[in-house]
Amino acid sequence: MTYWLTIGTWEGWNTLTHNGILEIPKRDKKRFEKIKNGDKVLFYTKLDFRPEGLLLPVVVGSAIVKQVIQRTPPEEITITRAWEMLEPCRCQMKNIYEFSTPVPLYPLVQELQFIGNKKRWTIYLTHALQEIFEKDYNIIVSKQTRHPIQKTQ
Repeated sequence: MTYWLTIGTWEGWNTLTHNGILEIPKRDKKRFEKIKNGDKVLFYTKLDFRPEGLLLPVVVGSAIVKQVIQRTPPEEITITRAWEMLEPCRCQMKNIYEFSTPVPLYPLVQELQFIGNKKRWTIYLTHALQEIFEKDYNIIVSKQTRHPIQKTQ
């Protein structure tokens, strides 16, 4: 089992919670190809400016990969973001949990092993998918209580 931190938008998190589908931009296809069924994923949202206010970058939830979707037929592709999402890599998720209070990464930087350069820690969040250690996964999850979004099999 591998542990992942996926870096995306609030719209991506909404897609995951409503449809049970995780979309990764085509530019990160090489990393996506390493995902296997049963892998655990944390979802980190980017900073977002909205009319109703600022949405901070935080880890908002977790899920388990149910099935990697190899190829999406063109008629089923939904364009939810920029041109890079025209043919996203997708996987169906199960056991989707939303954190009751989102977890910011900045206070945890010194504890997380996947972040090698503690001063320039944001460079590890430039790809849509980042492999992390089991210990890092457990540190982030331990900072929060979770509640299920939807029950999928």
